[in-house]
Amino acid sequence: MKKILAILFSLLLICALLAGCGSLSKDAASNSSYYDSTATAEEGWYDEESTAETPAESTGAIGSAPTGEHDPAEKIIYTANARVETTEFDDALQTAYSLIETAGGYIQSSYISGNSYNQIYRYGASYKSADLVIRVPSENFKSLTDSFSAVGNVLYVEYAQDNITTQYYNVQTRLDAYNAEHDRLIEMMQQADNVSDMILVEERLSEVEYQIDALSTSLRGMQKDVDYSTVTLEIQEVEKYTEPEEIHLTYWQRAGRGFMSTLKGIGTFFQELLQVIISALPVLVILAVIALVIILLVRHNRRRKRPTSEKPPVQTPDQPQDKQ
Repeated sequence: MKKILAILFSLLLICALLAGCGSLSKDAASNSSYYDSTATAEEGWYDEESTAETPAESTGAIGSAPTGEHDPAEKIIYTANARVETTEFDDALQTAYSLIETAGGYIQSSYISGNSYNQIYRYGASYKSADLVIRVPSENFKSLTDSFSAVGNVLYVEYAQDNITTQYYNVQTRLDAYNAEHDRLIEMMQQADNVSDMILVEERLSEVEYQIDALSTSLRGMQKDVDYSTVTLEIQEVEKYTEPEEIHLTYWQRAGRGFMSTLKGIGTFFQELLQVIISALPVLVILAVIALVIILLVRHNRRRKRPTSEKPPVQTPDQPQDKQ
C-alpha cells in the first residue's frame, strides 16, 4: 500500500509540473510582439566613438542636456536614453506617439512585446513593454525629453553629446580638395592630345569621383545626426509605480519590508501551485486510476507465476518404518 501511495504522489507531482510548464508555454505563445521599422536613416559612414554611459536606475536626468548656447558652426550630436513606467500601457504609448509628432520627429524603429497584467497575470506572464528609437530635430530635442512626464513615471533621462566638429571639417576639407582636383582633371581631359593621356586622366578621374561620393555621403550622414538627435525611449508597464527611495528607513525597517515581501512571494507561489493542481485534477485522477490498474495486474501475474513447493509426507507414529 505504501508503494501505491508513493507512486500516486509522484504522478501528482509530475502532472502538476507538466501542467505548469504547459501554462507557461501557452502564455509565452500568446505574447504579442512585432518589429516595425517606420523609417530608415540616410546612408552615411564615419567613425564615431560612443560617449554614452551605462544607464543608471535612478530618477532624474543624467549627463548634460543641450542648452542651444554653442557656436552654430560646431557640429554636436545629441542623444538621450529614457525609461518610463506606466499602469496604462496603451494610453501611454499613444501619448508618446503624439509627443513625437508634435516635436516634428519620427520613429526610426520600435519593438513592442508582452501581455497586459490586466489580461493575464499568472504563470509568469510578462507585462507589456515598448522600446522606441526616435529621431527628432535637435532644436526640439530637449522639449521632447522634458515632456516624457506626460507618458508616465519617469525613472531616468540620460543625456550624452559628441562634438564631431573637427572630424566634420576635416572631411569637408578633403572633399573640397577632391572637388578642385576634379575640375582640373576635366580641363586636362579637354586639352588631352592623345589617347594615352586621356586614359590616364580618366583613370584618375574615376578615383577622384569615387572619393567625392564617399566623402559626400559621410558628410550627409554626420549632418543628419547633427540635425536630428536620437532618443531611445523605453516604456514599461507596471502594476504600480516605483516609489522613490526612502533614505530615512532604519536597517530593521528595510529588513522587515524585505521579509514581508518574501512571505508575499511564497504565498503567491503556493496559490498558483494549488490552482495548477486543481486545473489538472481530471488528468491526475485518470492517471491515478491507470496506475492502480497496472499495479493490481502486475501483482496478480506475480501470484500466478509463483511456483508451489511440494511438502514431504508427514509420518505418524503408528506407521511402520521401512527397514533396509
